[in-house]
Amino acid sequence: MYKISRLKLQGKQQTSVIPVEFIRQSVHLVPAFGSVAPSEWKSSNVLECATEFFVNSFSNRFQYSTLF
Repeated sequence: MYKISRLKLQGKQQTSVIPVEFIRQSVHLVPAFGSVAPSEWKSSNVLECATEFFVNSFSNRFQYSTLF
């Protein structure tokens, strides 16, 4: 799986807003952690708490839409 992290420049997080028409599809991100995930990580805050993620290339959300 590919590993991604936030872009930081001189210790500051870099962000940008992109037009919605540039988005091709969503991805499934898995937070990168050691043998135990921190207890303060919840589904509501893990995107802000974790610094690195794996892009789950094994998950295909389009296949679920074809089942019904």
